[in-house]
Amino acid sequence: MTDEFKKILDLITKTKDKLVIYNTESDSSFVILPLAEYEELLTTKSDVKGLTEEKLLAKINQDVALWREDQKIKKDSQGLGEITEDLEDNI
Repeated sequence: MTDEFKKILDLITKTKDKLVIYNTESDSSFVILPLAEYEELLTTKSDVKGLTEEKLLAKINQDVALWREDQKIKKDSQGLGEITEDLEDNI
């Protein structure tokens, strides 16, 4: 592994971002992300097809709450403090 590629991997590890690589020779793209996140994508199934409107809204609200908590943890771990509650005011 080259030093430059290792630096890129270290940076996306710190920022918890994903890396998209485009191969011009094969006209294909690939995403590099943490293995645990990839496994979650494979195992998480969000089937909302048969939900009533009430259950769908409850699921959306739960997903938003989980996302907010995840964002708060990420910001706190980076020393940036708590996230604002602006989104809550707009719901």
